Amino acid sequence: MVNSSLGKSALVKSEADRNKDVLTTDNTDIYEIEIIRLASDGTGVGYLDGKATFVPGLLPGEIGRVRIRERKKRYQRAELLEILKTSPERQTPLCKAYSQCGGCALQHMNYEYTLFWKRQWVGDALRRL
Repeated sequence: MVNSSLGKSALVKSEADRNKDVLTTDNTDIYEIEIIRLASDGTGVGYLDGKATFVPGLLPGEIGRVRIRERKKRYQRAELLEILKTSPERQTPLCKAYSQCGGCALQHMNYEYTLFWKRQWVGDALRRL
């Protein structure tokens, strides 16, 4: 049972507590990474030094040059600087606003590959039930 005298603030991490887990980086943290899967939001996932690294815009099988923008204890986020090896599933997005808008996160991959990943995500979610 939770001690109600602590109040709600004792049960929820404060914004300051969450932010102290973030390690800032400078602009020299540039690496090459190979993406092995997609997160459910379409972000590429690869590993650098054993740490999950999320890179928007890269597909599985692609290798890119990235800059680490945010480091946390268990994962990090990176910005794509350059695609070094392109996946055969990559296509030119149909929407001209794709790179600025963010409303359609999967347009850079062909339709069949999009369906494959959507099935993966649904299966993953059902296995967690």
